[in-house]
Amino acid sequence: MCRLFSRTASFGLLASTLVALALGTSAQAFTINDSGDTVYWGGLRNGAATTSDVIGSTAAFEVTSMDVNVLGTGGGTNNLEVVIHTVFNPYTAGAVGTGFGSLFIGSSAAQPLVLAGASPWASDTYSADPGRFNYVFSIPTNPAKTLPTDTTVSGAGSLIPLLGTGTDVQTSYFPDPPDTGPSNSFRQDQAVGYLGSATPTLFGTFTFDEIAGTLTFLIVGENGLLGDLVTFAWAMTCANDVIIGVVPLPPRGEGTVPLPAGFLLMGSVLFGAGGIAGWRRRRRVARAA
Repeated sequence: MCRLFSRTASFGLLASTLVALALGTSAQAFTINDSGDTVYWGGLRNGAATTSDVIGSTAAFEVTSMDVNVLGTGGGTNNLEVVIHTVFNPYTAGAVGTGFGSLFIGSSAAQPLVLAGASPWASDTYSADPGRFNYVFSIPTNPAKTLPTDTTVSGAGSLIPLLGTGTDVQTSYFPDPPDTGPSNSFRQDQAVGYLGSATPTLFGTFTFDEIAGTLTFLIVGENGLLGDLVTFAWAMTCANDVIIGVVPLPPRGEGTVPLPAGFLLMGSVLFGAGGIAGWRRRRRVARAA
């Protein structure tokens, strides 16, 4: 009897595992790295070309990577999650006066990104190509902690369409306005914030985790709005490090991925086999009686 039960349970477990694996494909992830010879630098340092990826202390400003996750939530809804991995923390003394930048997005319908100058594009500025982004996921630059001891900060954000002229985008200039002060400790003219008042297209959240070193943007119900080939860019408000990249995203807005017919057929066969085994066991017991 134990042998028959184990065999039946194994059929059900295998079928359940196959179904779970198939359903697990409803989330897809892509990574943009900010390292290597071709990493994007961008921007000027008080009128002079940058000489490194990170201006100032790498222990205070370095960005290492960006993960873009397509999350299938069912019911015909897909959320878009963007996770920035960085040591930047505006609540520490090493980054005093700076804040979180907003997430800038260029959809496949936007003007192609123009990278001025030679690799690693050490003189590229947002003003040279204001059409590179057509959305911004705007968040407060430095939201207050509920308690000084908090290690996470979160709040609401909104996806807003950009004009494409650059007039509604805040660019980096901390701690001095461009070319007016002696400091060369920041990167100029990078898109870091939103100045306009357009009606948001979508809403979502942001979460900063000091311990994990992550800043997470969640755009709720994106559903393919941004297109299939999407540019993502982020920098803190001083833009001492900038990460930018293009990722190909799968079709969205279809909810969870439909289970392939082959998996459904296999599941039916396995469950059926388990049922037959149980029927044979009961029949043998009846004959013995």
